[in-house]
Amino acid sequence: MGTTEWIFNWQKIIGAMPQKASFESRTLEELYELNKELKPKWTYVKGHNGDKWNERADEIATSFADGNPVKLKK
Repeated sequence: MGTTEWIFNWQKIIGAMPQKASFESRTLEELYELNKELKPKWTYVKGHNGDKWNERADEIATSFADGNPVKLKK
């Protein structure tokens, strides 16, 4: 959903931030370009519903955001 519907608004919001939030902007742009190139099939999964892969993705994202990354491969 994010890369197919919300990315355009995210780009506008980030572009309006002080110093244009360069890291976030570059990350979104890379994701957008990869999405165009690879054309993955995106499937919505409700967060925090017990899905093991969704929980793992949340663990990884949160750990990196907190500056204490977990091992990506268990």
